[in-house]
Amino acid sequence: MCLPSLFKHILLAVFDPIFMREEHEMERRGNWRQAQFLRRKHHLDLFSSIQSWKRIGNLILAQQRLVFLAQKEEFFRECEGRCLMHLTLDLAPDKDCLMEKLRTAQRLSSETHQKLWYEERRYQKLRASIPEGPLRRALYAREMQPDWHLSSKWLQGHCAAMGGCCRRSCGCCAKPRNSDIHSKIYGHCFSYCICCTDTRGFDVRPKNLENDPMHVSLDMSKAQIIGEYEERLLNSYIWGLL
Repeated sequence: MCLPSLFKHILLAVFDPIFMREEHEMERRGNWRQAQFLRRKHHLDLFSSIQSWKRIGNLILAQQRLVFLAQKEEFFRECEGRCLMHLTLDLAPDKDCLMEKLRTAQRLSSETHQKLWYEERRYQKLRASIPEGPLRRALYAREMQPDWHLSSKWLQGHCAAMGGCCRRSCGCCAKPRNSDIHSKIYGHCFSYCICCTDTRGFDVRPKNLENDPMHVSLDMSKAQIIGEYEERLLNSYIWGLL
C-alpha cells in the first residue's frame, strides 16, 4: 500500500467514527441536510481524490443510463402497442409495412430489455465499489429520501430546459420509467420519453445515452477540481443539497 493511501486509511480509521456520530446526531434531530453538509465537508477536506470523483462520475452515468434504457424499452413497447391497435382496428393502409414496424419494435424492445438487465447489475457493482466513508454514507442517505430526484430543483429545472416533462404538468417524472413491478426506475426525461416524443411531434432515436441530445456529457476523470456542471450533479445526485 502506497504512503498516501496508507495515510488516508489511518485518517479514516481515526476520524470517521467521530464524523459518523456527528452525522447520526444531526439526523436524529431531523437535520438531514445538515448531516449531508457535514458528509460533504468531511469528504472534501480529507478524502477527496481523482479516483473517488471517477467512481462517482461513473455511478451517475450508470444511473442515467438506467433511466435512458428504461425509457427506450417503454418507447418500443408503446410502438408495438400502437402497431397492434392499428392492425386490430384495420386502420393501416399498408399492412405489410405496419407488420415490419411491429417486428422491429418487438426486436428493439427485447434487445433493450436485455441491455437494461445488464446495466442494472453494472450499476449495483459500481455502487458497491464506493469506499467506506462520508461519500458512501451520503449516497446511501440520499437514496433513502423519497422521490429524491424530484426534491432537486436543479434537476427539475435541467429537465424542463431540455424540453422534458418537468416543463409540463403531466407528472411523468414522478412515475416509474419502466413497467417492471420488481425493479422500478425513476428519473428525468431523455429523448425516448413517450410523452416528450408525442409533444415534440417527431421521434428522436439515439443509439445510446451519450448520443442523446437531451443528455449533457460529464467527465470527472481528469482532475480533482471538477467543473460547475459536475459540481451541480454531485450536489443533486449525491449530497442532495440542490
